[in-house]
Amino acid sequence: MKTEPIPLSRPTRGNRKKYLQVRGLLALVLSLALLSAPASIAFGSDHDIDNGEQATESIDPFEDFNRAVFDFNEGLDAVIFLPLAKIYRALFPKPIRDTFRNFMRNLNAPFILANDVLQGEGERAGMTLSRFLINTTLGVGGLFDVATDLGVPFHDEDFGQTLGVWGVEEGVYLVLPVIGPSTVRDGFGKVGDAFLNPLNYLGATGDDSEKILFGHRVDLADFLFGVRLLEGVDLRERLIEPIELLKKDPLALDYYTLIRSVYLQRRKKEILNK
Repeated sequence: MKTEPIPLSRPTRGNRKKYLQVRGLLALVLSLALLSAPASIAFGSDHDIDNGEQATESIDPFEDFNRAVFDFNEGLDAVIFLPLAKIYRALFPKPIRDTFRNFMRNLNAPFILANDVLQGEGERAGMTLSRFLINTTLGVGGLFDVATDLGVPFHDEDFGQTLGVWGVEEGVYLVLPVIGPSTVRDGFGKVGDAFLNPLNYLGATGDDSEKILFGHRVDLADFLFGVRLLEGVDLRERLIEPIELLKKDPLALDYYTLIRSVYLQRRKKEILNK
């Protein structure tokens, strides 16, 4: 008996919505994994380190568990994230990488602006808005950072910092699987980041999420997933040398303690806009 092939049909609106939600969550986890912890560690590591003197049992009561997760994350970095970063560096010259970073900073400007406003930072909100308008127009859609050349420097914000400005206590120190160093406050902040960042809604409207981009039909949710992944790989590439230096730091009792200390101190500085 001859069997007829089962035709493949487009997913229903309901199934597609669920698919987009799952894929969006995966994209968010990937970007958080590659972005959240390293940025607060390596770019703030100006050796204001206390080697854990500040991190008492009240700050890190789950140290044994945290160390186990930390070792797991280090293994993931060695096997997946670091090799991807090195391949990315080998494939794309620095001018191209810089252009992509400028583009992503500009795309994230509305998210930064939202946190500036929520923190009551009128002057910084004005700077963020000015950067967005300047780089979107004169910078050709954000490919070039004209604003910095004109004296409007970049600054970053996230909802974890906003919660800190509002007086929410940081809570205990946590090391999250894949994502890395965090606190209870920053953990809730990451949830807020997902809701505040307009990029996370890209392509989440259903069947009409396909658009023409550079002459090709592109699903915006697929585009977001790729962009978020590349953004994380790009940041990990920038952190290759800084993280290597941290691991070799002679002032550290051990790498786990060093990362904990630097992360907690750096987050306090970020909340104070230092």
